[in-house]
Amino acid sequence: MRRRHPVLIVLSVLVAAGLLCTGSLAQAAGSGPPAHALRRTPAPTRTPQLPTPSPTATSLPPASCWSTVPAPTLPGYAAVLNDVAGSGASDVWAVGEYIDAGIGHTLILHWDGSAWQRVASPDLVTNGTVNSTTNELNGVAVIGPGDAWAVGYGVSSNVPYQTITEHWNGSAWQLVPSPNNATPGFYNALNDVSAISSNDVWAVGGVPTGFGAIAGRSLLMHWDGASWQLLPEPPETLSWSTTTRFAVTARASNDVWAVGKFDAWHWDGTAWHDVPGSGQNLVDIDTNGTTIWSVGTVPGGYVEGYYSQPVPVAEYLNGTTWSSTSPVVNDHTNGAGFDAVKVIASNNVWAVGRTGSFALTEQWNGTAWTVVPAAQGNPNPSTNGNVLLGITAFSQTAIWSVGYYYDSAGVQRVLIERYTCH
Repeated sequence: MRRRHPVLIVLSVLVAAGLLCTGSLAQAAGSGPPAHALRRTPAPTRTPQLPTPSPTATSLPPASCWSTVPAPTLPGYAAVLNDVAGSGASDVWAVGEYIDAGIGHTLILHWDGSAWQRVASPDLVTNGTVNSTTNELNGVAVIGPGDAWAVGYGVSSNVPYQTITEHWNGSAWQLVPSPNNATPGFYNALNDVSAISSNDVWAVGGVPTGFGAIAGRSLLMHWDGASWQLLPEPPETLSWSTTTRFAVTARASNDVWAVGKFDAWHWDGTAWHDVPGSGQNLVDIDTNGTTIWSVGTVPGGYVEGYYSQPVPVAEYLNGTTWSSTSPVVNDHTNGAGFDAVKVIASNNVWAVGRTGSFALTEQWNGTAWTVVPAAQGNPNPSTNGNVLLGITAFSQTAIWSVGYYYDSAGVQRVLIERYTCH
């Protein structure tokens, strides 16, 4: 599902060599990225028992409360926004990547209450070759108007995967040194970041979100106000074929959760621990300080004698265990899935993603999920369409979601939506 640029062949070579998706702890990341692509796909998954979806019609009604908001003019020919966060309705940040002259650059946009503007952001990899260099930001966390973090990765054909952490000091985004796992072939990519305070910030990663069924070890990092430190993964997970973490959320310094392909992990103030029987196939997690939700996509495949399409999954932390819910599935022919979640209250949770070729937004009211028609960057897509990858909210009437869409010429554009109903 990832849109591929005809520039790199590293991933194909690895697949042909039989190096991917093994149970070994050794990774086959190599020194270069897979075929350069901005579009994200669901995280690598296994196929557990499918949740029971709520059947609905495959056609989507027009949006009424969600509307697209113009993005600033961007250089190059393709772009994506992977995440969005802010300190208030007039201080919102969105991060991603754009491609210009065959080079992938970090992309950061800011909403000041009246318009979105691009803000200069540095690249980590600046000496890579054309059509083989990626600098991408996957997550953003905002502590205040002069204090924000963005994380991601940089890689090229001659520079191995390296973590990117950038800090906003109120006047400029600056690269901050961040550690990498020294194991040869390790995917040093950060996928998400969560901040409690200026001296208590968490970032997780491994394989970049959306690279498909690629095995990889986790990256678990903490900022203490002076430097980033790598933390060990739970010892009980060392035999897992993959431990990559796709998202993190922190309620307190001793209460941090991270999710990925398999069980959710919990930081208790001393170490990370696996929580058996917890959420799986999850790519995002969020909390409002009390309630925690996580979302993702259960993959399609043959289950109990029949073939199913991908469906969204949404789970919440019920005391010390995770409980599943049944999101609505709009498109049973082409599948659907969630990519991001935002918790406003226990009875007001939003999840976004895609259904077929259309952007999908759903709301949890404390009892059930309801589809709230999303706006579409391209309301008449052919094959590729509209996807929402990030969401943030400051109240019921100040909600933002970002992602990408393909225009009529097949060019990938950033998608920004705002919820405006009272």
